[in-house]
Amino acid sequence: MPEVSDVPDTAEVEDTLPIARPMRKCDDNNSKLEMVYEYLASLVSLMKEEVPDGWLRMQEYFELWLELLKVGPQVREFLSEQRMTELLLDYLLEDSSPLKLIPHRKKFGVRHYSFHYEQAFELLFELISEEK
Repeated sequence: MPEVSDVPDTAEVEDTLPIARPMRKCDDNNSKLEMVYEYLASLVSLMKEEVPDGWLRMQEYFELWLELLKVGPQVREFLSEQRMTELLLDYLLEDSSPLKLIPHRKKFGVRHYSFHYEQAFELLFELISEEK
C-alpha cells in the first residue's frame, strides 16, 4: 500500500499533464478567420518537434500544406509570416543547418527505411517560387 508521501499532490500531477485547450466558440471577439489562423499556426509549430520526431510518417503533413497553398495567396502570406521557409530549410539541412530553429534533432533515415524528401522539397519550392 503506498504511503501518503508517495502519492503525488494534485498540483504536481497537473504540472506534468499536457495542457489541453478547450474548443473555442466564435463570437464577436474572435472571428472564424482568427480561429483558422490559430489552427494553422499550431500546424506550423509541429515543424519544431513532432515533424522531425515522426519523420517516417510525415509526408502527409507536407502534402497538406501543398494543398492549402492552392486555396489562395493568404496561405502563402501566412506561411511567410510564420517563417515556414526557414523552418523547412532547417528541417531539410538537418545537422548541417546554420539556422538551428529545430531543437533536439534526430537523424533522418534508418537502416531499413530511407527518408523521402520529395514532399518537403516540393513545399519549399512552392514557398520560394513566385505567386502564380
